[in-house]
Amino acid sequence: MISALLLPLLITKAFALTFENNAAAVREPYAMATLTGSGVAVDDPGDDIVVFDRARISSLPPLTADLTSFSVLPTGSGYTAVFQTKSPLPADPGMPVNFFVHLDADGDPSNNAAADGSGPGSDATVMLLFGTKTKWHSEWWQYDALQMRWNRQAEEPSFTATGSTFTLALPSQLILVPGKTTVRGFALTAVDRGPTAEDVAPGVGLPPLAPVSPKGTTASEFMPWLIGTAAFMVICFIAIGGILLKKRQSKLKGFTESVDERRRRVFPQEKAGTLLWNHSIEEAVGENSRTR
Repeated sequence: MISALLLPLLITKAFALTFENNAAAVREPYAMATLTGSGVAVDDPGDDIVVFDRARISSLPPLTADLTSFSVLPTGSGYTAVFQTKSPLPADPGMPVNFFVHLDADGDPSNNAAADGSGPGSDATVMLLFGTKTKWHSEWWQYDALQMRWNRQAEEPSFTATGSTFTLALPSQLILVPGKTTVRGFALTAVDRGPTAEDVAPGVGLPPLAPVSPKGTTASEFMPWLIGTAAFMVICFIAIGGILLKKRQSKLKGFTESVDERRRRVFPQEKAGTLLWNHSIEEAVGENSRTR
């Protein structure tokens, strides 16, 4: 019973530690560059790939899109994003390759996505993708702040994918405002169920860890909930223990009754014999009395 009471406390402590560790791992959003009247160009150092290897199969995918520059330049009546990689990619990479242009088109942070990954701080994403089945193709998505979800748009932006240069025309529906619009380039190659290699521009490596907020990021903020959960679990364990104890008592009672029942079956004359024996003694005593 003591171990049953300690178990909820241990589980609660584990939840608290897990929450603290997750809170400590939260990072700042990736940086973004501000669009100017002549566009924006960002140089990115080579060999700054970040590898996420969840399956621990290898340290690096066989193919990486290591960015050396990313730019968004005015072309005619619109803008074109240009990704430059350190090494050329084959026409058929044979594995997923993704180039993303994240934009905060209107410069208003209140309607941006707040999900994890490289998307925070953007309200539109234009993509150049290679899939083993879909091959090279493009997509663009806009974020609906009211519904809190990304919606894919019907238009497929034009693109080129040649060697180490990849261009992606930004949709004309996106209204970019120099001085307000911010952009970010993101490149990713992936192995199915294996490592992914990611590179971002601007920026080198992972963003720094986010400072711990005074509210909502530490286990102490959730202590009332944690204590309530522990108390609820203790009550549940006590209730379950009571039910099991009652069942055990009922089982023991049934076992005792079954023993008595078996005894009556084996010795059916036991009670009657006792009465007859007592009656015989009384008769013998009475007979002796008359004889005297």
